[in-house]
Amino acid sequence: VDTVATKWVIVGSGDYNGDGKSDILWRDSITGEVYEYLMDGSRVAGYGHVDTVATKWVIVGSGDYNGDGKSDILWRDSITGEVYEYLMDGSRVAGYGHVDTVATNWVIANDGEAMNLRGGEGADHLYGGGLNDILTGGLGNDVLTGGGGADRFVFRAGDSGAANADRITDFTSGPGGDVLIMRDLLTGYNPASSLITAFVQLSVVSGSTQIYVDGDGPGGAQTPQLIATLDGVTGLLLNDLLATQNLVLA
Repeated sequence: VDTVATKWVIVGSGDYNGDGKSDILWRDSITGEVYEYLMDGSRVAGYGHVDTVATKWVIVGSGDYNGDGKSDILWRDSITGEVYEYLMDGSRVAGYGHVDTVATNWVIANDGEAMNLRGGEGADHLYGGGLNDILTGGLGNDVLTGGGGADRFVFRAGDSGAANADRITDFTSGPGGDVLIMRDLLTGYNPASSLITAFVQLSVVSGSTQIYVDGDGPGGAQTPQLIATLDGVTGLLLNDLLATQNLVLA
């Protein structure tokens, strides 16, 4: 289909132009800009800028909310719980409206479709559904709950350090389990020659596992930074996590 900078994240899929073919919704995880790829098989038949929205607003769903045969975009303010809809016509926002404001401990389950969730700049709590969801905490000390399925927890450059360390409440290791994606944090790691323990360290504290990452490894300018805590998880080995693909570094 395409090669796109990793700051761009796929946040949804739906038939936004009503041609009977699913399209791809992209978001710049730094600026909040939203684009659509209008698809014809694996060919990008068209594309367009949708909007640029503050990253505290998270896309939580796509569906045909007004019955016009075209998928729309459902937004939620990760801080206030406010919910908005964008009624779409291709990449054009044909209309929009306020749905409701609901306390953030209430989540849109959306179990019929895997979710791609990204937090804003504060301390968010992201909840996945029952499928293989993607959760990216972003800035702040976030709490990530994947729910059912084999979820992917994504950590990006610029979101590391104690002030941005996340807590994962339901990490499951082993074949077919959850995945920690940390490739964006590492600048000097070579899977063929690097010693993994020079870049990633695990520490068990009070019955949970803390993950530290040294982005450029031995002799580099960076120092190990706390990235995440896996609640209630102990007994992990780095080489086992790599072998079962629960940890992705490259």
